Amino acid sequence: MHVDRRSLLSGGAAAAALLGSRSFAAIAEGPLDVAYVNARVWTGRGAHDRSDAIGTIGNRIAAVGAAAVRARTTRRTRIVDLGGAFVVPGFTDCHTHFTIGSLRLSQVALDSAKTPAAFSAQIAAAARSVPQGRWLQGGGWDADRWGGEMPTRAWIDAATPDTPVAVYRYDLHMMLLNSIALKRVGIDRNTADIPGGVIVRDKDGEPTGLVKDAAKDLVVSRIPPASDGEVDAAIRQGIALGLSKGVTRVHCPEIDWNTFEALRREHYDGSAGLRFYVYNPLRDWEKTAALVRSEGHGSD
Repeated sequence: MHVDRRSLLSGGAAAAALLGSRSFAAIAEGPLDVAYVNARVWTGRGAHDRSDAIGTIGNRIAAVGAAAVRARTTRRTRIVDLGGAFVVPGFTDCHTHFTIGSLRLSQVALDSAKTPAAFSAQIAAAARSVPQGRWLQGGGWDADRWGGEMPTRAWIDAATPDTPVAVYRYDLHMMLLNSIALKRVGIDRNTADIPGGVIVRDKDGEPTGLVKDAAKDLVVSRIPPASDGEVDAAIRQGIALGLSKGVTRVHCPEIDWNTFEALRREHYDGSAGLRFYVYNPLRDWEKTAALVRSEGHGSD
């Protein structure tokens, strides 16, 4: 009988994903494929409901508790000793902009900037590695970390004269652009206010570089999109990160057909690993209906 001692993030996370995938009411029959033992298992049936082992057949929970697991363990059962690790059902993230978040994993991260100087320095350092003509994107900044003063293009223009910069605030409702980025997207002092959005201006009426809500959306629509290959690579990186944290299902409110198509590519490639619930844009209902019909899911 093979004994495999692994950490929570390897064997434990796999067990957590399986634990969340099937009701205990539907118990598969037969000998176990894998037995996860020496664990602290929360079954999800109550605040104080605990167990010490689970057994699986294929991708189903088949036994819960050391006695039940032992009774169905055979010579071919692989035993995974979790070393007392805490196991829970797989997590569901009910609101994640998965494509944006996955792309951000390889973009400049400004979460740690606690002063205006640190904010500017991080962008300057990142700009040095961006190929000429390409956009520097990322975000996570929060002005409250340095006292509330909002950043402006003047903070970063000197270090990014030829690199367009667009970096989100942590809540994705605001973005800072540098001067070349404003020029690229066609925003200047004569640009009309955007319904549902704000182009922040200084006392002389010049854009400061900050755009909010619908004005931010206008900017995003004019930034060259990532290629399918870049999106696919980013999503695979995001999936790997999610699984490493025990996330097994994600709800994506992107309202973006491209995100839907990218996740479909991962699904049919067989490498998704996560389950996704995607909100397709209402404007794309005809494309969605045609897709459903073409895959034989219905005629209406």
